[in-house]
Amino acid sequence: MDSTPQTPKLIITPDISPEDRQVVCKNLYGYNVEKTDRLLQKPGIGINLVLKDEAGQVYGGILCDTFLYCLYIDVMWVHESLRGQGYGKALILEAESIAKEHS
Repeated sequence: MDSTPQTPKLIITPDISPEDRQVVCKNLYGYNVEKTDRLLQKPGIGINLVLKDEAGQVYGGILCDTFLYCLYIDVMWVHESLRGQGYGKALILEAESIAKEHS
């Protein structure tokens, strides 16, 4: 009797669940952490800032992650009425400042 393990039949499909996505991302992250001697995790913080008025109305924001001592901007948005007035730059500078404090 052949005791060689059989390779499972594999398919490529666009039908990806949130759980499938989590498995792929978690395993890639683990591999990259290992291969970078944990440098990937430094400083390893999320930086999320929001631009609001005094009443709490949201006019912009920036969502960032940090790894390999870099700031990765995932999302940044400033309300159309405020564009060109320096609010985007202010969001980026504040995110950079926070990242530098943790590096």
